[in-house]
Amino acid sequence: MDTREARDHLQMVDQILRQAEGGGSWACPEMGVNLVGFGLGAGLLNLAYQFSSGTHGAPLALVVAGAALLVASLVYMVVWTATARRAAERVSLRAVHAGRVMGAVWCSVTVAAFCQPHIFNQWSASAIWTLGGAISMLVNGFLGERRALAGGLILLASLVVANYVPAISGYALAAGFLFGYVAVGVMYLTGIGSAHGRG
Repeated sequence: MDTREARDHLQMVDQILRQAEGGGSWACPEMGVNLVGFGLGAGLLNLAYQFSSGTHGAPLALVVAGAALLVASLVYMVVWTATARRAAERVSLRAVHAGRVMGAVWCSVTVAAFCQPHIFNQWSASAIWTLGGAISMLVNGFLGERRALAGGLILLASLVVANYVPAISGYALAAGFLFGYVAVGVMYLTGIGSAHGRG
């Protein structure tokens, strides 16, 4: 056995021990990428509609960028979920559950988004996206992922501010995604806040 092979075996044993102890994070770089993309997309759309007035539409560039990021993130999540099954032996049970929760939440929220023109009005559609994000983060936060818990609480706080300070609803909802999704996604990508972070 050479040094490289020994390190691989030690890393595998360390991962098994962390999972057995219930430690570690369900997050992975792929999840971080998705959170950043989705958070930026939702944040840009909320800003675009906040900037719009009664006679002017939302800035087209922000709408196009936000919608493109949202669609790309949803496609990325579907592809990642489908291909991650091939490497199931390297994914913790917690990560599998987290992926299923997020998939169920975002599938439901996407259906609700298509009902937006006739059922929801004004900021309701944006609030539903924020609520979906909060639920997916809080479920994983309640499973022990502190960064997800913080993200979910930030998203809920943005809903409260948007409700009670209607003049800045779009800014509040955008801030919720920027801090509750994008910032948390960056933490996953860099390993910040992980019990077994990369440093």
